[in-house]
Amino acid sequence: MDEESLATIVREIGRLRGELRLTHLRAHVKMRAVLSAEQVEAYDRLRGYRPVSTSSVPAR
Repeated sequence: MDEESLATIVREIGRLRGELRLTHLRAHVKMRAVLSAEQVEAYDRLRGYRPVSTSSVPAR
């Protein structure tokens, strides 16, 4: 494979990854728009955006 072909393929991979990321982020925005405040909090917590509250962790 020559340098030009390699560069073309790498650029295309980058473009496709960018499109996938954009689609992924759009889905997150749309999801938050249909959830209640409590659901958004749970969604964020489950996705790792917020720390888990110690009150929700069972005592040992």
